[in-house]
Amino acid sequence: MPKDKIQEGQPLTDDELFYYHWGQDTKRESINNCNDFLKQVISISSAMLALGLFFGDNIQDRIFKIIVAVLLLTSLLVAFIGIIPTKVELHLNIPNQIKQAKDIILKKKIRSLKISGGLLISAFTIMIIFLIYSELSK
Repeated sequence: MPKDKIQEGQPLTDDELFYYHWGQDTKRESINNCNDFLKQVISISSAMLALGLFFGDNIQDRIFKIIVAVLLLTSLLVAFIGIIPTKVELHLNIPNQIKQAKDIILKKKIRSLKISGGLLISAFTIMIIFLIYSELSK
């Protein structure tokens, strides 16, 4: 006979149960949230790219315009790539395979979000630096 004592469980408290369900909902919605953020990056990058092309005549420095346009266009492309559905082969009766597929998709979307967001922030930073430089050199 084993001498180990059998552990007895206790029901979860209301707080523990709330946070358990909240964690499950958060995990379930993570891919949708990444898609929403990528859509916002696409909107912002597109708008900024269009504004740059529309009002680009006001900016005299061609190098500045080219760098910002390349950053915004690359941000836009990376965000589009992140939104494209990822093909993953899985069997719905194998939970571990479903979890691995979800993890692969989420990693791809987070990577796209970080890259496209970083490029967008870089474009804004360069624009602000150029505007400050233009004002100071007058």
